[in-house]
Amino acid sequence: NVRLALKQTNGNVAKAANMLEVSRKTLYVWMSKHGIEKGFGKRKRASNDESLLALNLQFRAGGAKTSGGSYATTTNYDAGT
Repeated sequence: NVRLALKQTNGNVAKAANMLEVSRKTLYVWMSKHGIEKGFGKRKRASNDESLLALNLQFRAGGAKTSGGSYATTTNYDAGT
C-alpha cells in the first residue's frame, strides 16, 4: 500500500519506494495515479502553542524532565491560589 509505506517512512519517497521494491519514478507514477500529493505521510510538527500547552500539562502532572534529566518544579500562578 503506497499510503502506508509513505506514512511508515515519514513521507520519504526513496525509502517508501525501496520498501515497496520499486523505483522512485514508479512510486511517483503510482502517487499521481492515486491522487497522493508529494509530502503525504510527513508528520507535522506541533505549533508553538500546542507544544507549550503539552509542556504545561506535563509540568502540572509533575512528570516533565528538564533537558538535563532532572525533574522541574512549577509554581501555580493561577489567580486565587
